[in-house]
Amino acid sequence: MQKLLVVTHKQTSAYIVERFPDDARIYGQMSSPEEGIQQAIDNLTNGSTLLWVKNSQQDIIAESMPMRHTPSEQALMSLKNISTLPEPRLLDGRYWLMCGTPLVIDGQLVGTLFVAQDITNDQTMFLQLIRSLGLATIIVITLMAIALAWYIKRALMPLKQMGQITAAIAVDDIGAAKLQLESAPLEVQQLAQTFEELLSRLAMALDRQQQLVGDVSHELRTPLT
Repeated sequence: MQKLLVVTHKQTSAYIVERFPDDARIYGQMSSPEEGIQQAIDNLTNGSTLLWVKNSQQDIIAESMPMRHTPSEQALMSLKNISTLPEPRLLDGRYWLMCGTPLVIDGQLVGTLFVAQDITNDQTMFLQLIRSLGLATIIVITLMAIALAWYIKRALMPLKQMGQITAAIAVDDIGAAKLQLESAPLEVQQLAQTFEELLSRLAMALDRQQQLVGDVSHELRTPLT
């Protein structure tokens, strides 16, 4: 997203760098080369774009009119190791997209052309957008966690009811036990039905066991008598 915000400014810087030598040459034909460079700078300067040219001795031979009015712009012009490709720089709380390229006019190296674009507004908008997205993400995650906790609690409620019902079943009531679960999910209802069938088989086995014990007791009681 940040790259998308900066790409337009990079294209503008590339356009200025490509156009500037021709403009300076055309203006220089009508006056001196130095005045031609200054007129080209004045023509391409706007409220967010500043240009200046340094000679081989690193002296400024032409610059945008608004420059040197603030300490920030003075610090901007004193920067060194500026890349030939546009790259963002943070300076005194403002973001600048800067590049420096050799200035060649009519085959002669005049100096270095520097282009600086103020992208503070776009960068500030980007940071505000990131903060808004971060806040929205936290809110959404919190709401999702609450909804998920409520859903899990609601989904486990029938199982809790099932545990309470089975814990209250007496031995004599095993055969008649029924697990009545209201508004339980289909899977839980199937589990309750299977458990009822298990209780029914357990009741039948218990009846056969009691009958066997009674028969054995009767068979033993007769000969002992």
